[in-house]
Amino acid sequence: MDIFFPKLCIACRQNKVGTNAICIECLAALPHIDESLVPHPADQRLQHRFDYHKAFSLFYMNKDGKMHRILHQIKYRYRKDAALEMGEIFAVCVSRYFEHRMDAVLAVPIHQKKQIRRGYNQSHILAQSVSDKLNIPFLKDALVKTMHTPSQTRKTRTERIQNIEGSIALNEQPDLKDKKVLLIDDVLTTGSTLEVCGKVLLDIPGLELNIATLTLATDA
Repeated sequence: MDIFFPKLCIACRQNKVGTNAICIECLAALPHIDESLVPHPADQRLQHRFDYHKAFSLFYMNKDGKMHRILHQIKYRYRKDAALEMGEIFAVCVSRYFEHRMDAVLAVPIHQKKQIRRGYNQSHILAQSVSDKLNIPFLKDALVKTMHTPSQTRKTRTERIQNIEGSIALNEQPDLKDKKVLLIDDVLTTGSTLEVCGKVLLDIPGLELNIATLTLATDA
């Protein structure tokens, strides 16, 4: 069938990709964030909002770029294969950036209805890749989305926080006292979701919170 309808890259829709989702040319062209920048752009987006230790994002993302098209395919076109590919790249870079060992990896949750409809939580896939690479446990169900909330798209930072405040909770509080935790999400836009999740986690005594996202939205 692929002879007549060849599988094309989800980012450029031009190059043939065989068993992959994204072509080599598009992967090479993705806008990496310079890891040596101080402060890191993710830190600049989040600083002074809550008491996290360190933040990292791998790629810049704008609404007309390849990274936006990739995430759109992952989230709305059920391209789990693309999430797995990006997870492998993400895990390598995260392991290089965070020099001290973490005790656990967590992921930003989505509501059960959305996860059933999509079939997966893309942040879980990214977190599992990091967990496998760093050989540390992924506490998949540590954070839960207790209420279904409207989409955050086109909302201001204040509206986003109001939209999700109270909808994130610890699920049967895991033993994270005095632990170093890495919280994973697919995109850092205004930081509202990470802020709400972070404040829930920081109620745990002695917890050190670190954050890593696949992308940093440039048009937040």
